[in-house]
Amino acid sequence: MPFLVREKGRFTVGYRSEVAMVIKAKDEAAFKEFCVHLKLFVAAEMGGMLFSDCWNEDEYGFTKDSIVFHACDVKWYESFPEVVRMDKLWEFASQYENDKQVGLAGTFYRIGEDDSDIESKCFGDDPPYEEIHLNRHIEVCVPFDCVSLDEVISEVKVVNQEEGVTS
Repeated sequence: MPFLVREKGRFTVGYRSEVAMVIKAKDEAAFKEFCVHLKLFVAAEMGGMLFSDCWNEDEYGFTKDSIVFHACDVKWYESFPEVVRMDKLWEFASQYENDKQVGLAGTFYRIGEDDSDIESKCFGDDPPYEEIHLNRHIEVCVPFDCVSLDEVISEVKVVNQEEGVTS
């Protein structure tokens, strides 16, 4: 369900998603080699900027063998430049899944506001499911008072409609 969101000093309507992606190489040396290719690709195809300035610094980063991205409460529309940029990264990285030297693998999840709005994709022989996985759970925010049904109705007067008797 869309709602009003304050964005850059104005209110906009927006459907929000949680998005996460991990792209992982088979080891540190392979990741360094991939990053050399990635830097050239970013310079040639992405205007020198891998992650858009729309993302907060705590939403993306690098480990010794991976690229990690996780953003909550974001508008994820295919036409948005920051989403196009992330799609380009995914497409570029997926070209290295069969490269024996680099051996990249990736996992991507997007969960929208609607219950059935889940997107997932992966590539590579060994997608990083340990680093990123989808958990669905139900959270109940109402405290349960542990009483019996008899205790709940103990002070309720019951009227027997046939006899007109109150108990």
